[in-house]
Amino acid sequence: MDTVVSSGLLPLLHTAVEMRFDCKTWEEVGRHLHRSARTCRRWPLLYPFEWNRYYAGLRNSYLMDHCRECLARLRNHMRSDNPRISLAAARYWDKNCENLFAHFEAAGQKTNDPETQKVLSIVAQTKGLNDGQLAQVLEAVLDDLRARDGGNGAGTSTPPAEQPQ
Repeated sequence: MDTVVSSGLLPLLHTAVEMRFDCKTWEEVGRHLHRSARTCRRWPLLYPFEWNRYYAGLRNSYLMDHCRECLARLRNHMRSDNPRISLAAARYWDKNCENLFAHFEAAGQKTNDPETQKVLSIVAQTKGLNDGQLAQVLEAVLDDLRARDGGNGAGTSTPPAEQPQ
């Protein structure tokens, strides 16, 4: 289970993620943060949710920056005075735009599948529940998963607990 990150440790954790993203060693991270390398090395294990979330944000930002740079370069080639270069760049653009749109469409379909919608519904249902009510909902979800596992994925779903009013 992911441990909650204290507010004092959060900036240190973010700095460690940034430094590791920049290929710094754990020893360099530890020296910079005035911690031992062993301590810093354990943070991804102790705080995987926060570590992975921040690392993914850095990765996405990095990729977006490079995509923008590549697109700018490609646009310059598309506007080239040399017809062969501009034609090749336009063909490359068309081919990759098609793949990109297919990727976004597939990602959009994943969020609309019944399983994802069911999970989102359960998450929305748990807001505002007390511990006992939350335990009931989670137990119903676990029963559903056990039924599916025992029934080769074809178990009947357990109706979720009613939300208090």
